[in-house]
Amino acid sequence: MKTLARILFIGLGALLGLIVLLLIIVRLTIGAGEDYEDLSTEALFPESELEVVATMDMPLGNPAVSADGRIFFNLHPLAEPEGATVFEWIDGQAIPYPDAEFQTDFRSVLGMFIDSQNRLWTLDNSSLNQGNTRLLAFDLENNAVVHDHTFGDDFDFLNDLQVSPDGQTIYFSDPGLFFLSPPAIVIYDIETGETRRLLEGHDSVTAQKWNVQADGEP
Repeated sequence: MKTLARILFIGLGALLGLIVLLLIIVRLTIGAGEDYEDLSTEALFPESELEVVATMDMPLGNPAVSADGRIFFNLHPLAEPEGATVFEWIDGQAIPYPDAEFQTDFRSVLGMFIDSQNRLWTLDNSSLNQGNTRLLAFDLENNAVVHDHTFGDDFDFLNDLQVSPDGQTIYFSDPGLFFLSPPAIVIYDIETGETRRLLEGHDSVTAQKWNVQADGEP
């Protein structure tokens, strides 16, 4: 019994030490910053100029507005929405896009963007579900899928996207997973499906150690 108790005591001590070490690493990696300077300025337009376009009970992800005024958005996956998650706002209602049946193909859509070719791109983030990151594009003329690409295991936390004006290249932000992988910019060739990872760990894509505040609170 004494031997078993000794083993348990050593095991608990090792576990406690590991927890303390992890807390120190997290603190050094994403904490211990200085208060960021308040750069607020006077509003350019009065509040009366603002218009409420849509109101939802769930937190929204990225909105995307087409050149002809169509409004698309998704429910933020961290809110764990049930049912449909990608919508078009039509006549004051959130209508599942492209339809209710297709919603089973969406898992954790985070990034959305409409390019100059009138295609709606959706980015399904793998770190928020049990699968690899998936990229879909819809032709807004007929709402048909015109591009479907699933990334490999090396691209597990693509967070947001921008499409080049010629519609040939997509730029993704990869903020990294704490100290497990460095942040980077990922470039994707739409025609070939090839990817490049650039600026990995560079200062221009790495978070600075600032304590961000809102209304005087951290």
